[in-house]
Amino acid sequence: VLMQAINELLVQSELPRLLLRVMIRSVDYQPQIKQFVAKALELLAEKQVWLMGDEFWQGFIVCAYKVSTPAYPIILQLPLPQLQEVLNFNKAAAAKLVYYARQNAQALNLPQATVELIETAAGAPPTKRQRTSSAADAR
Repeated sequence: VLMQAINELLVQSELPRLLLRVMIRSVDYQPQIKQFVAKALELLAEKQVWLMGDEFWQGFIVCAYKVSTPAYPIILQLPLPQLQEVLNFNKAAAAKLVYYARQNAQALNLPQATVELIETAAGAPPTKRQRTSSAADAR
């Protein structure tokens, strides 16, 4: 029932203000729908949810962190300014995202700029791949 309600809300021409709250609460009460909610987040990312206002954007970030691992590939595909906002939003939750990104960077085929942003967020020295590309850039 929750999945059907979320689907119906997602297809409306103007998204309801409470959509993300419904998604967040749905994950709280039925964690087994995380995959479904991750797909909904992907749709919202395609619609550039960050342009819909702070309420939608912050709800997206909270929901993505609640969904956790199924939402990480979606977060990592966001434009760099939005990814930076997500990383700054909740440092404790961001640490899990950074760990996931480090473990799956090659499988996700992350752009170099995304990898560098993740490493900066982690406060880590550049990876071997980054040092090699930086040395090549300097030539």
